[in-house]
Amino acid sequence: MPTPSFSIADLVDEVRSLREQKAALEGEKSLLESHVGLLSQQLMLPPGERTVTEAPDTGASKPPKSPDAESAEPSDESSVEQLSAVRAALDAEADAGIAATLALGSEIRAAEADAEASRRRVASAEEELRRSVEELEAELERLAARERRAVASAVSAERRRAAQATASLEEALGAAQDALARREEALDLDGGGGYGGGYGGGGGVDQERQLRAEWMAKCEHHRARSTALQEEVAALRAAHDDELRRERSRAEGAEGRLAQAEAAARAAGATRAQAERQAAQLSLDFNAQVHELALLRQRAERAEQQLSR
Repeated sequence: MPTPSFSIADLVDEVRSLREQKAALEGEKSLLESHVGLLSQQLMLPPGERTVTEAPDTGASKPPKSPDAESAEPSDESSVEQLSAVRAALDAEADAGIAATLALGSEIRAAEADAEASRRRVASAEEELRRSVEELEAELERLAARERRAVASAVSAERRRAAQATASLEEALGAAQDALARREEALDLDGGGGYGGGYGGGGGVDQERQLRAEWMAKCEHHRARSTALQEEVAALRAAHDDELRRERSRAEGAEGRLAQAEAAARAAGATRAQAERQAAQLSLDFNAQVHELALLRQRAERAEQQLSR
């Protein structure tokens, strides 16, 4: 199965980074709003009562002020210069925020494109796996059906052959028993014939006994053969039953692997969809922040124009 160019952990890290940058922008926006509010309050006062309002601290070092400069009344010109500096700082920070937002938007779009490509690859792999499993199941079903037909045909043929052999053996045994009974009856009728008859009868009895023993041996041989055939049929049936059980076990294992793959794909899809929703929401939040920064810049420009008047 092809692997995506980025993992879910990378997307989660990207979302966390976006959240941190969003928090930083919110802090910056709050600072700018408070400073613009102070400027608006200064505009409401007469020119002689206005005080110097410092620009938000951007981290740069400032020279210390002398006590005379701190206690002196600022003029309108210094207020305008200060507002220009504030405006320049606001413009720089807004431009930096917009650039960062655009960069983050590009990264989010790239992440969304990678996620879509990954989703397509996963869907293609799932479809290929599903087709392979379906083909395997169909092949296993064909093999099982063929084995069942072969077993049924072999068992039926062996049963017919065993039945025919048993019937012929029983018929031969019945004929032998009838012939033996007739001979014994004939010997009983010839038993009182005197010395000669006794001699002849004694030879006939030995011959009949020998013939009976031969027939009994043949019957035992045929009975043993019938038993062996029945055992062979049972062994053949057991062997085919084992083969069918193995094929059934393979099919069940394939179904289990397919179910696990589908469950893993569903879980990955849910995680990816949640991350995509979070990334889209963060993108909307950043766009709103950019809009608010633009509004703050407009308010600062209007305040500067009013002070210039």
